[in-house]
Amino acid sequence: MKLLFPGTNAFLEIDVLSYQHPNSTEFYDLNWLNCRVMCQIGSLKITESLSLLTIDFVELYKSILIFQEQASDVIQFQTLEEQLQFTIFRKKTTNITIKGMISAILIDNGVFNFKFDAETLSFSTIESLKNIMLNFPVIHEE
Repeated sequence: MKLLFPGTNAFLEIDVLSYQHPNSTEFYDLNWLNCRVMCQIGSLKITESLSLLTIDFVELYKSILIFQEQASDVIQFQTLEEQLQFTIFRKKTTNITIKGMISAILIDNGVFNFKFDAETLSFSTIESLKNIMLNFPVIHEE
């Protein structure tokens, strides 16, 4: 299940592949997801395999709802282990800027920083996020 943030000659994509430890009995272990994160800025492209939590996506969705209601001009996303961080800023126009970092093994300093502009948060982006939450819900310990 892919979550795409398209931009001007750039994009950030999070592809949720599976639960990492589906047979665990621990809350956090149950909720780790295997993800592939890709970011492209112009001709520069990076792909990393990261572990993200189901609750990261729930918190992102809540932030997007507040953003859409014009109650906030900023959405912040940061994973528990800080492997992926990004902020979406509303500009004075209807456009947004997405700025963040991905932990990247193959880069000298271990961090890929990115920043790009986009028109707005698309309906398809929000629907994709809902689908991720439906297909990979937060699992509570039994």
